[in-house]
Order: sequence, then C-alpha cells, then structure tokens
Amino acid sequence: MAYYQLELEGVLPENFKSLSYCPDYLYHYEDPKYTQEFLEWKGYMAWIKGCTLLVDDLLDMVIKGCEKFNIEYMDSLQKL
Repeated sequence: MAYYQLELEGVLPENFKSLSYCPDYLYHYEDPKYTQEFLEWKGYMAWIKGCTLLVDDLLDMVIKGCEKFNIEYMDSLQKL
C-alpha cells in the first residue's frame, strides 16, 4: 500500500531500499507505557538505517526521536 501511495505522488519505488511500518502495539501511544517509544520510533528507525534526515508531516511525533538519535528533521508540508 505505501509504495502505491508514493507512486500517486510521482515517487518511484525503485528510489527506496525498503519501507518500515510502525508496530501495531505502538499505535496505542495514548497508553503511557508506549508514549516515549512511539515518539522515538521513527528517529530510531532512521538511525539504524543510516539516514541523516527524516521528512515527516507530523513533526510533533518525530522530534524527540530525531533529537535523541541525532537525525535532522524536516516538515514535508512546508513549502521550500
């Protein structure tokens, strides 16, 4: 499904090695037990994949993880 969504935006799948999906249990981030892990998940995944920049439309959900793992972040909705 995610590759299909990228193609709709004109982004070809061959530009990516892989896509990562947040584990289902982390979607229950309202539970304090998972809040910190959820907020750090994308930054952590960027770090283990060797990325230096994470582009996301919900920066509030990624800033903590990006800062923890020293990953730059950028708002995908901001006009350049």
